[in-house]
Amino acid sequence: MFSILRRNPLAGLLAVLMHVLIVAFLVVGVDWRKAPEPVVSNVQVVQARVVDEGKLAAQVDKLKAEQEQKQTAAQAARQQAEQELAKLQQRREEEKNRLAELEKQRKAKEADEARQRELARKQAEQDKQRLAELKKQEEALRQKQETEKKRLAELEKQRQVEENRRKAEDAAKRKAEAAAKQQAEAEAKKKAAEESKRKAAAEAKRKADAERAAREQALADQLAGEQAATESAQVVATIRDKI
Repeated sequence: MFSILRRNPLAGLLAVLMHVLIVAFLVVGVDWRKAPEPVVSNVQVVQARVVDEGKLAAQVDKLKAEQEQKQTAAQAARQQAEQELAKLQQRREEEKNRLAELEKQRKAKEADEARQRELARKQAEQDKQRLAELKKQEEALRQKQETEKKRLAELEKQRQVEENRRKAEDAAKRKAEAAAKQQAEAEAKKKAAEESKRKAAAEAKRKADAERAAREQALADQLAGEQAATESAQVVATIRDKI
């Protein structure tokens, strides 16, 4: 109750004011349904022999007027109190409705907050599961990368071995090619030398054959000349002998 009053001070003030007016009405209120009763007094009245009826009537009228004035004032006060009470009751009903609406909104807000908290909890749980799954995938990826790294290292090792083998084969091939080239060059030089020697020998033979042919021709020419001279001498001698 005090928490409600703290949240709604206007409602508390109106309630207090209503109770004050009700108490005031009960204190000063008069029941107009009964006729006014004469005031009983214990004071002993001295009996007078002479009574002024005019003054008595005026006094009675004055008392009646005062009583009516009091009744009118009390009636007005009661009507005002009833109006104030009706207003207070209306305000209390409005405040009650407002508080009920606020309570409804509060409960709706609490339900929404509870729903939001549940959604947040579920979201947090999902995020936790997703994070765990991501960590699991990250670990699997790391292991896969590690395996791939080892595989690449093995492939690099094999490539290096293959490259060294290929380099060795290339070096051996180049060496063999160089040796073959050197041998071919040597054979070519040898062949060229032999060809040159053969050509020189052929040239020498040709020259020798030419010289021998020239000598043979010269000798033949000489023999022919000598034979011709011998025959001429024989003819001359024959002629001379005949002469």
